[in-house]
Amino acid sequence: MENWGGMENLTPGTLLLDRFRIEERLGSGLIGVVYRAFDTQLQRTVALKILHPELFADSLTRARFIFGARVSRHLRPEQVVQLLDAVSTDDSALLVYEFMEGGSLADRIRDGNPLKVGDALRYAEHVAAILEEAHEAGVLHRALNPSAIFFDENGTLKIGEFGAADVPQSAFAPVFMRPLQTKNQRHALSYLAPEQIIRKKEDEPCDVYALAAILYHLLTGRPCLDFTSAETPDDLQSIVLTQMPLAPSQFNPRVPPWLDTVVLKALQK
Repeated sequence: MENWGGMENLTPGTLLLDRFRIEERLGSGLIGVVYRAFDTQLQRTVALKILHPELFADSLTRARFIFGARVSRHLRPEQVVQLLDAVSTDDSALLVYEFMEGGSLADRIRDGNPLKVGDALRYAEHVAAILEEAHEAGVLHRALNPSAIFFDENGTLKIGEFGAADVPQSAFAPVFMRPLQTKNQRHALSYLAPEQIIRKKEDEPCDVYALAAILYHLLTGRPCLDFTSAETPDDLQSIVLTQMPLAPSQFNPRVPPWLDTVVLKALQK
């Protein structure tokens, strides 16, 4: 497989692994980079996620991530972005998902403006209902963020990018050992619960924390944590572990006091 530098910026028209014709780069996060591509084997447009080899160089870690992604098949298809295939390579892996025509929740807050309170609550309640059913089935997400929440062509909300739940948190340590060059990569840390950083027991509360962080972003138009002062990996960790966000109503006066209380309680360290 090509080196990661090549994977990070594939140009439209590139034929990857003699199978995936790249159409558009959709984004890059902590775990990997995502493209819209045409799968010549399945004969359909797909979302192609290429996992970062720095995190998944170990074959066992790759296998566990792929296994975790496949576990989502036990959830109802109308709630979860469907994993169509998984391709393991020498130093990484590619996950092939159904392409969601309606884009992601991140697309709807990219301009930095808050959503209407009613819309934010509606999205959060829908995500909470899917997570509740997943948790009852014994499935955690552990990497929930606005870029992992999608809409189909009819506007139906689905959660995608399951997989991290079956990978030891130690596998993600390199995230804090390398520069996070883009604003989106730093923002992604806002959705990690402190327990995930210090590698304590992780269970449903980690997903609850992430959901509260997402709701905060929807209500305010900004992540719950501010990483602008971070200059080193230690700074990033310290902010995740110690920084408490201001009340959402400080940035959006339409947020009622009771909702401030709910969100901040869920984001307590």
